[in-house]
Amino acid sequence: MLTALPFLALLGCEPAPVQEVHEGPLDSSWIAQIVADPAAFSAVVDADRSGWIALHGNDLPTASGGDGPAAARGLAALSALHITLGRLGSAAWQSTAATWEARSGLPEGSAMPWFVALAAKDAGEASLAGAWLERAVEGGSPDASAAADALRQGDTGRPDVRENPLLGLYLRHMELRDGAEGMADVTAAAARPVYEEPGESGDARAFYDPQIHWTLAEVYRPEPAALPSGLAGVMFSPCLSEVDLEADRQRLSEGGSLGTLCARGESWAALGLDTELGAEDDPESARAYVRALDRQLDPWAKALSDGASPEGRELLEQLGLVPLFRSQALLSRARLALEAEHPRQALALAQLALDLEHPRDLSPVNAPGLFAVLAESNLLTGHTREALDALQVLVEVFPEATGVDEVVGDLAILKVMDRHGDSKEH
Repeated sequence: MLTALPFLALLGCEPAPVQEVHEGPLDSSWIAQIVADPAAFSAVVDADRSGWIALHGNDLPTASGGDGPAAARGLAALSALHITLGRLGSAAWQSTAATWEARSGLPEGSAMPWFVALAAKDAGEASLAGAWLERAVEGGSPDASAAADALRQGDTGRPDVRENPLLGLYLRHMELRDGAEGMADVTAAAARPVYEEPGESGDARAFYDPQIHWTLAEVYRPEPAALPSGLAGVMFSPCLSEVDLEADRQRLSEGGSLGTLCARGESWAALGLDTELGAEDDPESARAYVRALDRQLDPWAKALSDGASPEGRELLEQLGLVPLFRSQALLSRARLALEAEHPRQALALAQLALDLEHPRDLSPVNAPGLFAVLAESNLLTGHTREALDALQVLVEVFPEATGVDEVVGDLAILKVMDRHGDSKEH
């Protein structure tokens, strides 16, 4: 990750003469704006240098800790990260249950159906959630059966409900999503199993919180009106310009995804890039999109550097503005592909967005969301081990992702072993 020193040194530059900004989509971008006018960059970050340094380096927990524009941007990025992890976790729970059932059947009297039901419920799969709740009622552990019956019947207001550890945690999540205090305690607890039961071999079977990422996504999500406008709203973002950001505000106000910000921006069409990658999940069309983008960015970045003042050139190169923007833009586009149920395209986009010189480090180019997308798209395309590799990077910074990592790890083990211990993974 870039250290604070180069960033702070750049903030101390003497103001350079303002250079002319042209009318093309790249020439009117936020990158061109701050290269042409370094004083505009300083004006944005001076009020919260530590927040902007953290946001530039993708240190989202630090960036979101303030109360200015950088904090709002950090919260939006955290919300988008946890949406991806929530989807990944829900898919992993369902796949684990299906794989386990195909091999030997689910353990008798287990709480597993309850956890799979919650994962499906938060993913918006109401019918599947209902089926798993029914199974929890009929054959789950006593705690799971009672919790599932109360939830299925809508009878969660009884005084004894919170004595049930499973239903009590579910209701706590509902309170947090409604604005209750205490998110930090639930987040810390999510790094450990929230429920255990005896396993077949005598060891405890551990279950992790399947709802944590969905709750964090809701708690972190800022109102669209709270997102900063102007240069503070687009700097270090996937949006080429303020025009693209403002065009997306209405979509966000209607519940649109923060993670796909500006993925369909008007600037892409003006650059001759197709905002749709086709009806089929064809990874080659995604790769062609990236090649077309690079054909635009590479010569433009060189021309921008050649024509910049010394101060502007230093901002451009030391902060890696073009690689940062490129990665953010591809990340946003990859999330859009996942929403369209095109995981192969998402995987191709995310792989091409990654800084391959530091493929396992969070950095200005390698955002946490990028590793989450790599994990989800790998899982959905059958590459469970590769999904685990991406998750390992995140767990170090986000311990609450431990549960997703554990579920995907269990799935990887199940996939490589049939009833006789034979490998099934290719």
